[in-house]
Amino acid sequence: MKKRFLSLLSLIVVLSMALSMLVVCAEETENPAAEVMTKETFVSSVNTALPYRLYVPADYNAEKEYSFLLFLHGAGNRGDTNESQVSANTGLINRIITGETVTYDGEVIDSSKEFIIVAPQCQKEYQWVDTPWSVKPDPSYKLDEIPQSQYMTAVVELIGQMQEKYNLNSSRMYITGLSMGGFGTWDLLMRYPDLFAAAIPMGGAGDTSKADVIKNIPVWTFHQLHDPTVSSAGTVAMVKALTEVGAEVKFTPYFDPIHNAWTKGYAEPELLQWLYSHTKEDKNEEAVQTNPITDGASDWAKGEVALAYASGIMPKQIADSYQADITREEFCEMVVNILPQSLEASRTAEFADCENNAVEYAYSVGVVNGVSNTEFAPSAKATREEMATMLYRAYKLIAPEAMPTLSVDHPDKDLISEWAVEAVDFMSESGIMLGDDEGNIMPKQNTTREQATLLVYRTYCSAQVYGKEI
Repeated sequence: MKKRFLSLLSLIVVLSMALSMLVVCAEETENPAAEVMTKETFVSSVNTALPYRLYVPADYNAEKEYSFLLFLHGAGNRGDTNESQVSANTGLINRIITGETVTYDGEVIDSSKEFIIVAPQCQKEYQWVDTPWSVKPDPSYKLDEIPQSQYMTAVVELIGQMQEKYNLNSSRMYITGLSMGGFGTWDLLMRYPDLFAAAIPMGGAGDTSKADVIKNIPVWTFHQLHDPTVSSAGTVAMVKALTEVGAEVKFTPYFDPIHNAWTKGYAEPELLQWLYSHTKEDKNEEAVQTNPITDGASDWAKGEVALAYASGIMPKQIADSYQADITREEFCEMVVNILPQSLEASRTAEFADCENNAVEYAYSVGVVNGVSNTEFAPSAKATREEMATMLYRAYKLIAPEAMPTLSVDHPDKDLISEWAVEAVDFMSESGIMLGDDEGNIMPKQNTTREQATLLVYRTYCSAQVYGKEI
């Protein structure tokens, strides 16, 4: 009886393992883009054969206007099989094909019935943009010095054919690309600034001198900040340049020491909704700011201010007066923007003088305290030691394995409150909060809004890469 039970148990284990393997394999091989998109070939005016995959909704109606998405693959998917460009990295395409819903003007829309998608394939030994992508420290290039590539010319002609063959909404033409395709995305935006309504370049680079040319095109760009293959300096430079001209640009940096930013990027929950929320009809009035967000910031701070704003860390109201001292409430509003979303509250705020959600959340997860049990003093100016303490607590929530630093000697260490010493030492040793030329940390002094912004942004970047090989 015991042997039969053991044999049955073994069989169950084997069957369970086999079922698990089948499920895993199904998850790994499930790729609607490869299964649904038809294989087509386009021949350009100069006889360049361009394979491409095409998605058209099954119930296509010539009386209806459709949104259009161009997908440009990376270097590893080049070839002539018309398969590898959609064999992987097709997260956004798959979200559309499987019918993720988006909304616009209160209307709920099934993306699988809304989009026509084209994914061309560049031949081996060719590139979407004829510029080297492994240049260090910055792979940015000058558009005027590089003619449009052979295969990109074919892509542009293919788009024209799509516009003739299908009823495409000229206000909803979108583009995305990764790595070599990220370069291609920036390139097409700069060469044809009136064509696209929004763009999602990943892991590429462009020409910062053309930022003003594309400032009317909303961009959400992604890059691994310590990318070993394509330096993120090109993306960072484009984000800064676009911010400087008042463009609508979002930047999502990742901190894994790899090239791939698109697996995470194409999985960002709001990505498709963000894309569909933009049309060429409304971007000139709504998407472009009247004044660049960096207006009023010191020259030495503009670069990091631009990155902090594009990364969603700095609230827009901070730009009202960069030189004003940051308040406790304003600082909390920035700090919560770098915290993980899954933190559990350990206490409840009961401040009679503040009902700010950011303050309440920061208090609930232990990042900030009140000046008493019932008062927060939201308008009080934040001191440097208070900011160091909040940032240190945030740092440990982002990177729980972070260890306290050894004691750091500051000429004015005796001025640091006992409750802030460990935090000040850590933030100083980490290179986030620096003192003056003599090393004084000035713990009781206040800090301007722009200086506070840089402190929060640097904390975010430092904590995210803590313990990772760069």
